Formats: sequence, structure tokens, C-alpha cells
Amino acid sequence: GATVTVDGKAYSYDVATGSNITVDLSEGKTAEVVVTAADEVTTATYTLSMRDGSTPVEKPSEKYTDLDKVTNNTMRDKVKAAIDMGIMGSTSSTAYVFAPKANIGRKDIAVIIARADLIAGSKDIANAEQADEALKAMYTDGNSAFNDLARCKDVQKAAIRYCAEKEIVKGDGASFNPDGKLTREEIAVILT
Repeated sequence: GATVTVDGKAYSYDVATGSNITVDLSEGKTAEVVVTAADEVTTATYTLSMRDGSTPVEKPSEKYTDLDKVTNNTMRDKVKAAIDMGIMGSTSSTAYVFAPKANIGRKDIAVIIARADLIAGSKDIANAEQADEALKAMYTDGNSAFNDLARCKDVQKAAIRYCAEKEIVKGDGASFNPDGKLTREEIAVILT
């Protein structure tokens, strides 16, 4: 079976006596945990640390500067949840901006839907980064049923293909129109 070491010491656990190792994580101290698979080749290394319980962990949505523009409290809570779950993010690469009144393109809707579906459907995918990596890994061959995706990012291409294969989104023959905006009718079809 797998083996675990903590700061270089073999770890074991007994139901009657508990752990054979005590780790001091006070005052910024850390401990290195190495898990070695049964093949004795595959390893994963983790660093244990402890935060001071008096400082609450900041949610990603708390960094956004424009959520006050969402005037409906229920809608604002939903926007914050989408940000905190990693389904949606900033529209800027330099600031935390949600741009709640901005239009959204078909390619970006595909990414949001694919992320949400992957996060909800897999215990191994917990955030946008993991969902994006999973999407790109699924579709490494570059094939697509649509001929107008050349200017899309790899994750957008993968998300469009993912959603098209699941029949969540459709194109118009060989075109997807990735920069086009969705109509309310199209969003209703996607959501039902």
C-alpha cells in the first residue's frame, strides 16, 4: 500500500492509540507530508500549515470592486457564489472587476457552462483552473465541428466542443459564432 512520511518520519495510525507523530504548526511553522504510492515511484508532496483562527479567510468575491452595481441582493448573492465557486471570474487581467452589466459572448458562456458542469459532476474538480485543465486535456486533438474558432483561446475551444458534444449549445452548421451574443431565447434553451 501507500506510505506516508511527515517531516521525514514514517507515519502510522492506530485506532486504539492514534497517530505516532505530533506536528507543531504554531507561529508559522510547517510540516512536509510525502505520500508514496504502492508502486514506490509516484509521490505527492504537501506542506501543512495553520492559519491563526482570528483572521477569517477572504472569499474571492470580496476582492471585486464593482459588485455594488448589482442592485438586487439575491442577484448579488448569486454573482458572489459564481465567483466563489470559480465558475466566473474577472473581466480584467489587472483588477477584480466583474462588469455585471456587460454583454457576454457565446464562447464565454460555453466556458462558464462547461466549468459548472465539470465542478458539479466531479469530486476531483473543485475550481475554474482544474476545470480548464480538464477541458484542455479532454480535447488535445484540436478537432472541432466548427470552422470559426481560430481566434478562440484553447480553453474556449475545448469548452465549446464539450458543450456541443453534450448538446448544450449548437452552432449554425459549421459555424459557432463565438463572438456573438446570446439571446434570452438561446439562454432559455441552454438552461432547460
